[in-house]
Amino acid sequence: APLTDIDPYGGRVDGVWFNRVHSYEHTTEQGGRTVNFPRSCLHCEQPACVTVCPTGASYKRASDGIVLVDEDKCIGCKLCSWACPYGAREFDTDVGVMKKCTLCVDRIY
Repeated sequence: APLTDIDPYGGRVDGVWFNRVHSYEHTTEQGGRTVNFPRSCLHCEQPACVTVCPTGASYKRASDGIVLVDEDKCIGCKLCSWACPYGAREFDTDVGVMKKCTLCVDRIY
């Protein structure tokens, strides 16, 4: 069943969200409108999140340019989250590691 518009996730939203949408209200003399801006990983050409990772857990695959996180190497320091200009990193409190959009890599190959 689809989620209701009224409090769809309950009082507390838990978990990791790979594709957050931020909404901004813009008003002019002619009226107003809402701008919806998705904030997910853009798999940057030169990802700052990879550069700052002290363990090499954040990496960019040379074969296709997809930026990924090796959860076995991640120590949960959150440096990649601070470095990402798009806010695309999420800390998973259940397992203590950073997570991000994988570009559904498991569906590509």
